[in-house]
Amino acid sequence: MCLVLFKLFILIYFFDSISTQDYHVLDFGAVGDGVTNDTKAVRGALAAAYNSNGGRVIFDSGYKFLTGPFNITSNVILDVRGTIVASSNRTDYFSILEVPCPFLAKLVYTTDILIENITFLNSPRWTLDLSYATNVYINHLNITAPSGRIVTTSWGINNDGIDIDCSVNVTIENSYYVGGDDAIMVKSGFREQGAKYGRTSENITVRNVVVGMSDGIGVGVEIAAGSERLMGGFIEDITFDNIQLYNVNHTFQMNLYYQYFPNRTNTPKYKNIILNNIIADNNNYVWMLQGICSNATVLPYCPPCLVEESCFDASNECGAYLNLCNVQSYHAMMCDQCRKTCQLCNSC
Repeated sequence: MCLVLFKLFILIYFFDSISTQDYHVLDFGAVGDGVTNDTKAVRGALAAAYNSNGGRVIFDSGYKFLTGPFNITSNVILDVRGTIVASSNRTDYFSILEVPCPFLAKLVYTTDILIENITFLNSPRWTLDLSYATNVYINHLNITAPSGRIVTTSWGINNDGIDIDCSVNVTIENSYYVGGDDAIMVKSGFREQGAKYGRTSENITVRNVVVGMSDGIGVGVEIAAGSERLMGGFIEDITFDNIQLYNVNHTFQMNLYYQYFPNRTNTPKYKNIILNNIIADNNNYVWMLQGICSNATVLPYCPPCLVEESCFDASNECGAYLNLCNVQSYHAMMCDQCRKTCQLCNSC
């Protein structure tokens, strides 16, 4: 069984008239030794909070609470001061043959969510999945998952960091990811279900994020909302600001023509995509876009002027792709910025 580990402090709640009552899982029979199964106690504390219109469910510091899956209801603060360890007993989980490994955390049809000061370790599949969520603020979220370059299983590595699907008004900042798949992926519904509900992902902001060895950041792949052909819809109003990516396969991949479910009749479209202050190092490639892009903004960045090689001509690689997005001036901006700052790149 894949191991899932929560650590440090978790705060997740649905803003309303939240009760001030505290519910310590230790008071509901939890042992907290990392060996005894505390699922019953954890669910009991959450049920008590639910019956009292919410409150704070506390996992005390210095304890390791071994548990199976549990649900969080409205007006609940999940305050994890110790550690939550996922049970390795398969009978504690729902049996889904097609998906043998569970998500670590999944929020569905939720509103007004705060996730702050939390570390997720070793998720067997997607780490945090936001589906049909509204008004989500994520701050200081650290995710470390097995890397596909190191670990292989019959299921494969599909442990994305954060998947934003059919969600509106989402902000992610001051966070970190290293793992076996996409750090952040923005989607808008999968095939028939996505087309039926027809809700797009809108107003997404990602800033001050560091991404280590992984598959980078993606926008697209599964976009059915707004498309009668189940794939190849549209996506708009997304900002990535002050992002650092190191040793990733692709820095940014914007792909609405998903190879596993190709759509040969609808042309995917992007609108109002902003990339600002992006640093990428030792990555396979920086930008991949499949679809039609309009009103894209790529702001110039010039590295510190330490050596002449710090300023380079990337027109053949970057410019060719960016010209598709009506940002033909990108190459000129980069070179002009380097001339002013570094007094280099005279060949640009």
